[in-house]
Amino acid sequence: MNGTKKRITAEGLEAKAEMMLKEYLGGNFGMLQAVDMERMATEYFGLSVRYEPLSLQSVSVWKQTCLRFADDSVRLIPAGTILVDSSLRGEKQRGRRNLTIARECARQLLFWKEPNAEARAAQMLPAQSVVTPRQLRASCVVNEWEVNALASALLMPPTVLNTILSLFYADAPVCVYGRGRLSAADSRMLDTLAALLGVTRSALLLRLWQLHKIAVLPDHRICDAKGEKQGRRAV
Repeated sequence: MNGTKKRITAEGLEAKAEMMLKEYLGGNFGMLQAVDMERMATEYFGLSVRYEPLSLQSVSVWKQTCLRFADDSVRLIPAGTILVDSSLRGEKQRGRRNLTIARECARQLLFWKEPNAEARAAQMLPAQSVVTPRQLRASCVVNEWEVNALASALLMPPTVLNTILSLFYADAPVCVYGRGRLSAADSRMLDTLAALLGVTRSALLLRLWQLHKIAVLPDHRICDAKGEKQGRRAV
């Protein structure tokens, strides 16, 4: 081994996510339902999820660490913990919470695939015994594109999105007009589908872009059933 990391392709990340989802969901893979990422983090990845007052949205704890939180309390957090800011609790934050936990699961997975990950990360931590979540996050260096791509593939696998487009769009792409506007009908539909998948609308749109399921049309083509020019920003 020369200690270099083999480059991960988009196709490789998609295949990895599909394999993990099939292992975890079994016969439910491909169904039109949200992946409960908090449950998957615990049951499949062997991680624990805790909600704490953070100065950032989330952080992965890759080694047992004394952390100083936003309320100035200090606690010893075991390795394999995903810390999520307390503001993401509650049903209204479901989409953001699922995305956040999916990213941290992906971050942990990709981190441990790095050559000499623990030794390199330890060198980036400050010498003091108590660190902040931001300092811990800075030590966990991974490719953020890979993190986001793997998280999106876990939450929105192509199989499910193809089924959605077949059922709700007759296999046609979603239309975006001009500089990112949606028709009023598509705006409502995508909000419904995002809620079904347990993600945000912006995350769903970005995923559709990645999978080439978006068609960009001139702004003047946007209209409602009455022919009135009408629409909303896509994100």
